[in-house]
Amino acid sequence: MMAPPKKLSIFAQRMKAQRLEKMDDTPVAAEETSDTCNEPSSSNFGDRSFIVNSLDANAIHNENIEKLKDLSIVEIKEEQKRLLKELDPALVQFLRAKREKALLQSVEPPMVENSSHNSISEEETKLSRVPELANKYVHMDVVEEEKLKWLEDLPPLPPIPPDAPYTARFDFNGVLLPYTDGTDKTLNAGLHHHGEDAQRPGYTLQELLHLSRSAVTQQRILAISSLASILERAEEYDGCFDIPLRVQLMNPELFLLIRFSLDDKIKSTVMTSLRALCNLLVCHLDELCFDRELGTFSDVCQPLMFIAVEDLHKEEKEIKDVDILKLDIIKGALRTDLLLRLRYILDELRPEPMEIVYVIKCLIRIVRHSYESTLLLIKCPGLLETVQKILLLQPGPHTIETLKFFRLIASHGNGLAYHLHEQKVLIEMALKFIAAEHEGNKQSSVLLICECFHFWDTFIRYGIALNKISEFSFVIHKLLIFHLNSTSITSNELDISHCCSLFVMLESAAAVNYHSVEEFVPTSVECCRKWLTQLTSSCEVDWFFCKLCGLVLRFLAVFTKNSSVKKYYRRKFAQANPQSKNQSTRTKSSLELVVVERFNEEVS
Repeated sequence: MMAPPKKLSIFAQRMKAQRLEKMDDTPVAAEETSDTCNEPSSSNFGDRSFIVNSLDANAIHNENIEKLKDLSIVEIKEEQKRLLKELDPALVQFLRAKREKALLQSVEPPMVENSSHNSISEEETKLSRVPELANKYVHMDVVEEEKLKWLEDLPPLPPIPPDAPYTARFDFNGVLLPYTDGTDKTLNAGLHHHGEDAQRPGYTLQELLHLSRSAVTQQRILAISSLASILERAEEYDGCFDIPLRVQLMNPELFLLIRFSLDDKIKSTVMTSLRALCNLLVCHLDELCFDRELGTFSDVCQPLMFIAVEDLHKEEKEIKDVDILKLDIIKGALRTDLLLRLRYILDELRPEPMEIVYVIKCLIRIVRHSYESTLLLIKCPGLLETVQKILLLQPGPHTIETLKFFRLIASHGNGLAYHLHEQKVLIEMALKFIAAEHEGNKQSSVLLICECFHFWDTFIRYGIALNKISEFSFVIHKLLIFHLNSTSITSNELDISHCCSLFVMLESAAAVNYHSVEEFVPTSVECCRKWLTQLTSSCEVDWFFCKLCGLVLRFLAVFTKNSSVKKYYRRKFAQANPQSKNQSTRTKSSLELVVVERFNEEVS
């Protein structure tokens, strides 16, 4: 049994009655005829049905017309009123809307003569209909003529005068766009906007800075990401600007914008800002040069990258943060509690491996700045412990940069090197990476081993972890034999870099204690003979192979010098003390101390 119909409230009954009254006043096809006509005409009912869409729609329509012809106008109106009372008002409204839609689609636009007086473009026709559509849709009750103009075609781009400068515009990937490419490829790339030079695609630096302050999160992230891409490519465009692009971007406004974004509550905004901060502080070409020059100088110290300003230390407390940022962006950044924020991001926000790389590169830039900045970094609560925990528990793409970070800290002095060595886990991990069998990406594996050798070399120069050479003698022998058989003048950059880092470490060990590397000398001599023969017989030699030959020669020279100097002092001491051969072991130890002391004096 069907449920009894629900009784309507008094208010609902009144509203229903008002709707029915409005429907009675609505004209329909039957009411369009004159009341004076007694007999309805077939032209009043149309030539087809606007409601039925089936295959037999025409047959049904013709049958309805025949029935309506037998009725008078008065009978048709009475039947219409009865149907409107019986049918659901929503159904009636639906049928009327369907009929109106079909009528609009069936009307063809009139032919317009091609004259200057009555020609109307398609865009103007669309714009003229916009006010008619107002109030039909939500939040569309206000017609904004200025925004409607963006529906029109772009005006023609004025030609650029020859050799005249123009505003630089970039796409979202940081690519510098030409003044015009003569095509419409950028029309659908979302690069046209409501700013100046609307005909040209792309965004200027000021427009991106303005967009990065938007209240819409996606717009803010898009702007910061675009700025990060521009900073990453900045050195590529030095020849396109009167002032280098990086110099223009190294301003307090951009840094403070990125710094405030790091404090955002939305994680995606923070991670995008990390990339922008890394590209702002770090010059990747400088880092590449520093890495390639490793081993070319017999010194563990790295060049410092700070701004030398006279009397800055005396007046530093009185200078405002903005002024400090103008003089030295690293020193100014440390004033903004940047280290604490980076530690929080690493420890609490759980960034992805690539985002960890951005943080570590920023820390490397701070260590390269000065010894004072390095001390501030070490004193930051929990920062070194957090970085070390990530290195031990989450190996990944950031491992190379993390080892480099600790190596640069140790290069500032033996005190910091001993401080890092007290934990012992860093050296053990580096040696583990050297001895392990690496799978997967060869490039990342070789670069990791190279960094481990340079990391080990830094500590060996301070006399730390020298005893590990005897423990890893088998691994070192294996690597030397591999390079003797495989590495040549035609080898790629990766293999030669791997071999260079190995001989850099051996040279440092020979300088501290030549006995620790005696067993590797014969194989090194064979390598030297092979590579020098190739060097003298080739016309085209690259820089990396020349570096390799120089490092092998330097290792053999340091070993030969140290061993010959000690033998020289032993011989002199024996001539001055003929009875020294019968001395006790304790006396021999004293002899060794004297030799080492005189050796150090000779070397110094």
